[in-house]
Amino acid sequence: MDQESRQETPQSPKNEALARMVRLTWKTLGMMVIILLLILIVIASPGSVLVLDVLFWLAVAGIALARFMDAQVFHGLATDEKPATVKDVVNYTLGLTMMSGFFWILAHALKNRLQ
Repeated sequence: MDQESRQETPQSPKNEALARMVRLTWKTLGMMVIILLLILIVIASPGSVLVLDVLFWLAVAGIALARFMDAQVFHGLATDEKPATVKDVVNYTLGLTMMSGFFWILAHALKNRLQ
């Protein structure tokens, strides 16, 4: 399917609403969940950190999956307003994973420093 026909594919109102929700998830809501989980990791008791770590990485994977669904299923756009490609999704996922890993390590370092 070429880019022109992909852009002109009309979506039903139900699919359009779902597409907007998926975009909202990976652009905003997912990041808010990650920030909340990072804060909880810092202030949590030692026994619950493992659960929060698992939830954190599941949230990161969920955001990456939402970005993939936006690009492939709902024909989302890249930052240059062109249809998103698999390369855009891979670049986003790599950046998300690296930044999430950095802040996860930082949260654990801060937790260890505060104890």
